[in-house]
Amino acid sequence: MPSMGKTRASASDSKVQKVREALMFQAVSHAPEEEQESFSVEIPDLVQNPAGEQLMEIRFRLTTTNPAPVTYLVLSRLETIDEATATAIEALTPLHKSELCLGKKAISEQNEMQTLGLLKKGILSRLRSYPTSISEDEALLKDHEIAERLKLAVALRLVEKRILDASLNELGSLTGRLAEAAFLM
Repeated sequence: MPSMGKTRASASDSKVQKVREALMFQAVSHAPEEEQESFSVEIPDLVQNPAGEQLMEIRFRLTTTNPAPVTYLVLSRLETIDEATATAIEALTPLHKSELCLGKKAISEQNEMQTLGLLKKGILSRLRSYPTSISEDEALLKDHEIAERLKLAVALRLVEKRILDASLNELGSLTGRLAEAAFLM
């Protein structure tokens, strides 16, 4: 295991992390009920980043009916902020911070483009990691010679791909509506 030495977080990193943590907690605690039921928050045992801060892992359950949960977008937006944005967010009124945490307004057009781009890239990577395409899985399911267990595995894989595809389409739709979006900055 490589030695991390004595790594200290800079003041700007600390500020960004402080703003993220405060707003992420608010966003998660005010998430719509259907979203609260579809994700879990886990804090791994003593997992820390190089600055010595404990990391929080948040998992979202994407579905075809909710392919891009609001809280998923809010937390992803917060993950991409820099020091200047953190400073601007700190200066916002509580009402504006609430609008940000509830997903009613995005941070900025630049932040939104960066966030949506990163989310799309992650979903595309996940889709590409499957050994077959959606159409290949559909063809496999029509094959009557295929074993029942394999058919179930392919059906599950196909559902996962359709959910990821729905998420990708929703993120594309959000990107297309950026001109209509409400931004705080």
